[in-house]
Amino acid sequence: MFSGFGFSISISCKFCCNQLQERFEQQCRYTIRYESKPGEGRIWDIDRSELRLHDGVLYLFAFIPDWRSYRFDYWHNIDQNHIFRLDKIASVGAASDTRWVSCDFPTLKVQYRMSGQLASYKPRRKDLELPHPNPPRMY
Repeated sequence: MFSGFGFSISISCKFCCNQLQERFEQQCRYTIRYESKPGEGRIWDIDRSELRLHDGVLYLFAFIPDWRSYRFDYWHNIDQNHIFRLDKIASVGAASDTRWVSCDFPTLKVQYRMSGQLASYKPRRKDLELPHPNPPRMY
């Protein structure tokens, strides 16, 4: 076990993490074999990706270019963003010759309306801003 940054990882996860970091530097598509349940694996084609730490668990946050969304009819949408637990990645494939599609992950802009007492909420801290609170004539 290796430890640091407030969490520890096994040797196999450390090896997987090193392989993923090499793929990030190459910025070319690659594959992973992901086992969500023991013995049930699937191969995923991975495009733009990065490691993220959440609650002491490392995740691979990745854009899946060939994933088809049932909610969006356009390519390069948020349904193509996937999260994989690092400890469930069985293997990392070699990098291909295909470069990553883009530099950014697809995002979705959310607008909302506050009602009741929250409708007139003003932040007390100077550094806190509300993104698009109650857009005029939108609702």
